[in-house]
Amino acid sequence: MARITEQKLKEQIKNKDFSSLYFLDGEEIYLVKHYASKIGEGAVPKGMEAFNLHLLDGEKTTPDEIFEKTETMPMMAERICVSVKDMDLGALGQKELDKIYEIIKDVPETCVLIFWCSADNDDKKSAKWKNVIKKFTDCGEVFEAAKMSQPQLASLVKRMAKKQGGDISDADAAYLAGLTGGDMNTLFSETEKLCFYAQGGEITREKIDEIAVKSVEASVFDLVKAIAAGKSEKAFSVLNLLFSQKTEPVMILGAIIGSYCDMYRVRAAKNAGQQPTDVANYYGYKGREFRLRNAARDSASLSDEALRRCLQILWDCDALLKSSRTDNRLALEETVVKLLLASGGEKV
Repeated sequence: MARITEQKLKEQIKNKDFSSLYFLDGEEIYLVKHYASKIGEGAVPKGMEAFNLHLLDGEKTTPDEIFEKTETMPMMAERICVSVKDMDLGALGQKELDKIYEIIKDVPETCVLIFWCSADNDDKKSAKWKNVIKKFTDCGEVFEAAKMSQPQLASLVKRMAKKQGGDISDADAAYLAGLTGGDMNTLFSETEKLCFYAQGGEITREKIDEIAVKSVEASVFDLVKAIAAGKSEKAFSVLNLLFSQKTEPVMILGAIIGSYCDMYRVRAAKNAGQQPTDVANYYGYKGREFRLRNAARDSASLSDEALRRCLQILWDCDALLKSSRTDNRLALEETVVKLLLASGGEKV
């Protein structure tokens, strides 16, 4: 078999024409969870899930236990479904991995076996992981849920709003998609909330700003933009909002570091005579190209030396927060002050 497209997977689910083996992975975690659930629901008759749908926690399950479940006979149904969530196949010893390979080579016709990941895998470039994927590709269907682009998310918002009796412009749909950081769970939730609030009317920018909750990533974009522009009042307003939402300082810092790394990569590429598309391809920004556009905009007024100083300030704060010997909130506030100074002073 081989890698499967999203359209093909949808057709299989609609027609209940399932393969015996699936491996679902990718950056768009919402879609991975969605299709793992849909396959399980479609493979097993409604009302018979207690007997024929076996949900296994891959972090606690052994290959032998998976084998036993796949060999279970269906009860008043054509097949069973065994769904294995978050088994770290790349971390298994060779003996355990060989057992997994034996299982997936010979899945019974009465079973649909799913391996799926609820978090994106950081080990995808390793030779061992690539070999794991090859084995699954040889034996079954492999689906990788790519991160959706901003235009795709905006289009999704419009379809969702229309389905729920609401109306939203292209520009405001794109704005909402950016506000939620591209997280599909949040996007669905906020769109539904806005449709209810609009009561069948138009979902405007004003209503979005009033009702929708910004993601940490979107708020940090605002924070970094303010810091780079030297606007201290705006920067601390956003930072205090994040604190009021109980966002952990470590999470805020991680997002700030990500934004400054984006800026440094864009600047390095520019200095080397390369295009933003080169950065996107090399560092894997597919579907997240907007980050590079934000980075180019926010770093325009910063010198190369200022960017390097900012990154050093952030590394120092990261080490401080990990030392557990400090007040994390205070350390982050001091770091924002240092970043403002490194960016060229205040322009409140």
